[in-house]
Amino acid sequence: MAWESSVASGYLDLLERLRKFVCNVVDGAWQANTSYSAGTIIEPTTPNGFRYECTTAGTSGGTEPTWPTNIGDTVSDGTAVWKCISTKLPSAQQWTTLKKTFDEANGTDGELYLKAPGLDGTREIYVNFKTYSDPSGSIYSWILNTAIGFDTNLAFYNQPGAITTETNCPKLNLYTVDIKYWLVANGQRVVLVADVNTYIFSMYVGFIKSYLPPSSYAYPFLLVGSHYNFSSASSTQNASLIYPVFTTGRSSGLLRYVDGSYYYHRQGVSTVDNSFQLYPFNDTASEQQNYPSNYDGSLLLVPVLVIPMEGAGSDNQYFIGELDGVCWVPGSGVSTGDIVQVGTDEYLIFQDVDISSRFAAVKLEV
Repeated sequence: MAWESSVASGYLDLLERLRKFVCNVVDGAWQANTSYSAGTIIEPTTPNGFRYECTTAGTSGGTEPTWPTNIGDTVSDGTAVWKCISTKLPSAQQWTTLKKTFDEANGTDGELYLKAPGLDGTREIYVNFKTYSDPSGSIYSWILNTAIGFDTNLAFYNQPGAITTETNCPKLNLYTVDIKYWLVANGQRVVLVADVNTYIFSMYVGFIKSYLPPSSYAYPFLLVGSHYNFSSASSTQNASLIYPVFTTGRSSGLLRYVDGSYYYHRQGVSTVDNSFQLYPFNDTASEQQNYPSNYDGSLLLVPVLVIPMEGAGSDNQYFIGELDGVCWVPGSGVSTGDIVQVGTDEYLIFQDVDISSRFAAVKLEV
């Protein structure tokens, strides 16, 4: 498991930061007496498993600094300042960039195709992004997609096994302002939480923890964004946590089952054939209040179950797994951005915008 926290300068820069993070990319190793611009990401001359971002432009000193190993800590280096922003994925879990056509430096929309290797480095998990902007509507978004292969000559919606229409792809609505973000990844999935003008948007992309027997690529694959459509990141009505919001229909999700079929959750598709739900996130506020806190006062972590629905009847619902590293938390005196320890593990906490007693906890490495 690896994680990162910093500030991106908009939706395109954030996608490039995601790419660099999951692919263990840096802009080079530290060098003495060198001019560095803000935003440059480096690692020490002897890699220590952490990545550092230049937060104050300047010229490095003649002697390499002692690098901090707590994310968020800074160190001065000549006239430059570095911040520890992330840990690196184990090499066996490092993702691969298959194709990139967006240009964050020039503000040009485009696409990004990534391949994850799984937890043991033997799988092929395809995650595809397409950026979209409509300045007249203050819309700056990512379109989320997946596939079962990659062909550089095929378009975004024509990749092998991909979602073939824009309407069915979840969206992550962001903006062009500075975005504080948290990324948490392993070799099979990436979780993003973004703070856009105090509104929390989130994304889960990749495999879940399956209760089903393993096969070549066919672990259940989940895509969940912040909305089923393009919208401005200017209202809590367009923001949500890492689950399809059952009561409001705002959030959008897509589940690829092991047989290759797709289940959807979006507005107008919530209790019909080929839909899915996440529990207990889909419970109402009154139902969620039935979950007590731990008697010793510690944080209660409830697994988020993934449930395909073959039909509206309860007899046709069944658990196929749970979110990987994401739990539901009843209100326990926690707030968005808190890092709490449960046993030997650390979790990032984020509050729902709809129900104040509903939180998500994303597992970090210790």
